[in-house]
Amino acid sequence: MRIMIIDRDPLSIKLMTSKLEQAGHEVRHDDSKQRGVKAAMEGKFDCIFVDPAPLTDVRPVVLEIWRALDKDQDRPYVVMLSKNAKREDAISRGCNDLLLKPLDHEALETVMGNAARLNAYCKTFREKENVLTPDSALGVLGKKAFQQLFLASIDRGFRYGERNCVMFIKIKNFDDILKNSGKEAALEALDKLADKISWIRRQSDVVGHIATDTFGILLQRPLYETEVFDAFSRFREKIGEFTATLPDDRKLDIGLSVIEMPYGALVCQDGDTRFGKSENKSESA
Repeated sequence: MRIMIIDRDPLSIKLMTSKLEQAGHEVRHDDSKQRGVKAAMEGKFDCIFVDPAPLTDVRPVVLEIWRALDKDQDRPYVVMLSKNAKREDAISRGCNDLLLKPLDHEALETVMGNAARLNAYCKTFREKENVLTPDSALGVLGKKAFQQLFLASIDRGFRYGERNCVMFIKIKNFDDILKNSGKEAALEALDKLADKISWIRRQSDVVGHIATDTFGILLQRPLYETEVFDAFSRFREKIGEFTATLPDDRKLDIGLSVIEMPYGALVCQDGDTRFGKSENKSESA
């Protein structure tokens, strides 16, 4: 990823740059917010770290970055650097996440993983492909419509502190079915899965078909801590029962995962047996 660091602390810049470059990232940095924001405007960065010190409010910097974006350009993943802020403070000011100082290398890796994950899904929405679309499922949004809700859920996290999660259901062997059994068989399997997802979801869940082999489900404003995991477990169980009924040549290998917005942390995925939101080690530094 292309990364920009805006920070007056030379030691912090040195440590972060060294760690990020070792991981294969391209890093630029500046100790001036004015010059750093200008560089961020001119370059298309995937992730921007900002320490607003000596000020406490990072929002003006974030807004300047947003205003400079091209119409169709994704917002970069913005991380607030601070010695004592809380994650909710960073998010309410337009940042995706928080990284506490002094720098913790594991916390930095966690933040970068979250940034890469969220950016990858945003990229999925931009990709132009001839999507094979299920015909029979009711209430399944198309890619563009679901993208708007996906981005809106990130924005509502910034504005109102809302917690929203997105479940992704991916047919891992779709290309194999298409190749070995043909387009008709692949579309039939896709139709049946779309119908099953529509049947499993709750009234408040929003389903979208975001790629030929992938569906997204927006789980809006969960009210209790285990609600997201309960939904994940329900989908995993019911989809497992569904795939067991399919003939061998159309047997679907389904992968499920859930990320939390707006920071892209992985909440649960295949293999999880209990609810456990990914630990954000930056808060425990």
